[in-house]
Amino acid sequence: MTQIRIACIRAAAVALIALAPLAASAQAAGDAQVERLTGVLVQMLPFGKILDDAAAADPTWPLQGKARKVDPAQLGCLRRELSSQGYQRSKRAEVAAYAQANPGRVGADLKLLEGGAASVFGDFINAGVSEAQTGQKVEAADVIKKMKADQMLSFVEFISEPKHAPLRELVGIGDAFDPGKSAEQNSDAGKSIGARLVTKLMLGAMTTCNVSTSTIFE
Repeated sequence: MTQIRIACIRAAAVALIALAPLAASAQAAGDAQVERLTGVLVQMLPFGKILDDAAAADPTWPLQGKARKVDPAQLGCLRRELSSQGYQRSKRAEVAAYAQANPGRVGADLKLLEGGAASVFGDFINAGVSEAQTGQKVEAADVIKKMKADQMLSFVEFISEPKHAPLRELVGIGDAFDPGKSAEQNSDAGKSIGARLVTKLMLGAMTTCNVSTSTIFE
């Protein structure tokens, strides 16, 4: 009986050793998808450069006149978190959690976003940023006419199909955009989303850096 048990243990060990490379390969593939999806989301919502530019322009950013309420270590922590690298880390953590909860969706999500939805969305966001920075209005038609039909189809599917609701939540837009609404209405929705996402980034950084909300709200 003891010999049989030993033989079973040996067989199980051999099986585990044989399966280990397959498990490692699957993990590597999963990690690669997380990295790709993170990169796509950063492309769609290019806050990194905006954060870096703001920090470069003001050594007390993001607290400005209230920077005296925190110590230098906390201010430095906030500036690290609210940077292109900090933003990338934050988005990767969100993507990793999403991929773990929705392992069967990531491949299709990447196909859709990399098929044009991400580039179109990013172009609209960049146009809005340019408008805010220069004060010169950017017409939606001027952005659209530079896009290919398949890119627009991918974008419309992304923002309108119910099955992509979890992906829209991950991106951070929910169901704010509606192809049936006017360009002005969607533009206003975009500005609201941008403000909400920036607030979320700021509060997340404050949590990480142990900075009280009273620092900015008093």
